[in-house]
Amino acid sequence: MSKKQTKLDRSDLKELQLRKQMIKQHQLTIQALDSQLVMWLLGKFFKYGLDSQKEYNFDAVTGEITEVIQSQKGGGS
Repeated sequence: MSKKQTKLDRSDLKELQLRKQMIKQHQLTIQALDSQLVMWLLGKFFKYGLDSQKEYNFDAVTGEITEVIQSQKGGGS
């Protein structure tokens, strides 16, 4: 048995490639902005007396900083 294959025409293929490229560029921009945000927040740890060994949530609406409490898994000895 043979499957019939259909291909995009050149203009649609070009459009698909451009859209995929734009998505990739936006993803890279988001990653860069997220990294900058993390670095900025880490810079605020000293200002607010936060322990750099702990993890915190920063509420962008209220400004509240809360420590993330890690649940302990397992009950081994």
